[in-house]
Amino acid sequence: EILRLRLQIVRLRFRLHCGPHGNAPQDTCVAFAQKVEDRLTKLDGNVQQKLGDLKACTPDSTDAKCKNADKKITVLTRIDTHLQKVIQNIQNWINGKSSDSSSSSSDSSLDQAASNLSQAAAGANG
Repeated sequence: EILRLRLQIVRLRFRLHCGPHGNAPQDTCVAFAQKVEDRLTKLDGNVQQKLGDLKACTPDSTDAKCKNADKKITVLTRIDTHLQKVIQNIQNWINGKSSDSSSSSSDSSLDQAASNLSQAAAGANG
């Protein structure tokens, strides 16, 4: 729940400063979006690593990390899918901002990315 709320705050702050009515410089907004993309890519790598570790678990394993592996795999797979969509949406936003500073569709793609990530965080908690 905390992750979902933090993501909403980041999305709102970004929209306020870098959205269609924001007054932040374009290069600052693009740099921030790239930083977010880098962090999400790193997080996605960690999720994929954890998925790989869990898929190596056998049904008769006594290792504590393998307990409920099938449920963990389901949740992490859903999170991984959302993360990849978010990363793609951020890349689309960055590419749109780099080529057209007045593109409202690029703003909506970033909003969609933030929304997808919030949903992923909410789904992981419930």
